Amino acid sequence: DAYEKLGRTNDQLEQEITERKKAEEEIIQSQKEWEDTFDIMTDAITIHDKDFNIIKSNTSAEKFLDLPFLKTNGTKCYKFYHGINKPLEGCPSCDCMKTGTPASFELYEPYLKKNIEIRAMPRFDSKKNIIGTIHLVRDITERKEMEVKLEIMSITDDLTGLYNRRGFFTML
Repeated sequence: DAYEKLGRTNDQLEQEITERKKAEEEIIQSQKEWEDTFDIMTDAITIHDKDFNIIKSNTSAEKFLDLPFLKTNGTKCYKFYHGINKPLEGCPSCDCMKTGTPASFELYEPYLKKNIEIRAMPRFDSKKNIIGTIHLVRDITERKEMEVKLEIMSITDDLTGLYNRRGFFTML
């Protein structure tokens, strides 16, 4: 009787409930697909809040940074990326959070003992306020080692190991 006063029949109400359940299932499926995609990425991805806490990470990041279970506080990005207890001085990622401008840079990180490429992108709320960053991190150690080998090969003679013409003129 109450539904009839609202202008709905039992059939209409059942149809609305069925449609709502279907929509909820689609949302759950979409979320699962997103999480699966996030976790299958081979690059490390970490999502940070404004206080430098890592609030979400993909499987690659958890392995790369040896992250603990993220449901606890105190998972500061600078601790896991740099092994320090405060934000890194001059960190382009920290600047990204201040300016809202994406940053892309390469560095050798002694704490990780790796050459890494970091792409930091600001995260915004619906009012365009910065609420944190997203880090996409790639281990480029092998590439950097290959670049050094290629540089050495380009300036030395294969047979003698001495500087070739290019190496000689570079030294001059």
